[in-house]
Amino acid sequence: MIRELHIRSVIRKKPLFADRKRSVLFHNILNREFLANTPPQNLVTDITYVQIGHEFAYLCVVMELYNNEIMAWELSERNDLKLVTNTWRS
Repeated sequence: MIRELHIRSVIRKKPLFADRKRSVLFHNILNREFLANTPPQNLVTDITYVQIGHEFAYLCVVMELYNNEIMAWELSERNDLKLVTNTWRS
């Protein structure tokens, strides 16, 4: 259905510096192996934005890679640390 609607995601490179503070970068321990033998072995998260009228909302999702189940999600008007911590708490 996504292809039929011609919906595509836009992936932008994130700058290493924001407000002159170095961003925190984590090592890629999954090494692009997105399969898990048992739940909840691998949890991944991502943040994206959704345009609602003239405003944007930020969606943070936690997904379990064993069966691609969405474990938690949170919607916020701001892309900040509170969005991420609220998602992990839910």
